[in-house]
Amino acid sequence: VEMWVPGFFFPQALRTASLVNFSHHLGVEVEVVGLIFKVISEAPNVLHVPASAGLYLTGICMARGRWDMKNEQISEDNARDCVSLPVLHMIPYIKSAPLIGCINSYSCPMNRVLVWQENIQQSGQSQNFVMYVNLPCAGGCTPDQFLLRGTRLVIEDL
Repeated sequence: VEMWVPGFFFPQALRTASLVNFSHHLGVEVEVVGLIFKVISEAPNVLHVPASAGLYLTGICMARGRWDMKNEQISEDNARDCVSLPVLHMIPYIKSAPLIGCINSYSCPMNRVLVWQENIQQSGQSQNFVMYVNLPCAGGCTPDQFLLRGTRLVIEDL
C-alpha cells in the first residue's frame, strides 16, 4: 500500500498502526516487532505491485543531505533546500530474527515540518518528531557527519 505521508494529521500513528497490524497478523507481542527501511530508487510504476510486507511511504523530503540513487545511500549535499526522497519502504520484522544490514548507517530523524521547533504535548512527546529511519551512509561519510549537519527527513508538503 502506498501512503502519502503529508496527508496524515498525526503521522506518528502510521508507525504504531503498522507495528500493531504486523504483530496481530503473526500473533506476537508488539514489543518484539521493529521496522527497517529501504529506499526504492526505481521507477514509480514498480509500486503498482503491492508490497509483500509493510508500506510504501511517499511525500518525504531530505534536508541537508541527498539520496544517491546510483549507490543507494545518503550523501552530503551543500544545498540548503529540501530534496525529494524516492519512495521509502517501511518493512516490519521480528526483532529476534537476525537482521543483516548496513553497519555504517545514520539514524535519520523524520520530522513533520522543516522549521526546527519543539512543541511538547502534555504527554511529554514532541509534535514535530515522527520516527527514526536508518539509512546507509556514503563510503567516506560517518553517521556523525550527518548528525552534525542536521540531516533529517521532512514530511512537510513543500
